[in-house]
Amino acid sequence: MIGTHYILEMYNCPVDVLDNEGLIADAIKTAVERGGLTLLNLATHKFSPQGVTAIGLISESHISVHTWPEFGYCAVDVFTCGSPESAKIAVDHLLQVFKPEDYTIKKVKRGSKITPFPEPEQKKPSVCATTLN
Repeated sequence: MIGTHYILEMYNCPVDVLDNEGLIADAIKTAVERGGLTLLNLATHKFSPQGVTAIGLISESHISVHTWPEFGYCAVDVFTCGSPESAKIAVDHLLQVFKPEDYTIKKVKRGSKITPFPEPEQKKPSVCATTLN
């Protein structure tokens, strides 16, 4: 398995949380920190009249948050190639921040059918190259 991908959908979240770009950025930073992950970059965008998208690029993959305050809805992805526990800790923190009345979580094991490539064989010189000398 390559990693763990949590898909989190949160319903009936407080509008003041869903429309707060700074709070959402801080939530991602803290989720990364608590999960023992490594934040490489954080990009956020506040939409007009409402809504926020934030993406935390982490060494282990990413955390993304997309909000629709008008529906009380928030969609979150937490994908890590680190330990599954790290991803779960990040998800649990985001649930505390967004305070949904209802939510669903899907856990996907990414790369579950991957098998390692065989070691490459050492290339031998072609017959022509060895006989020309």
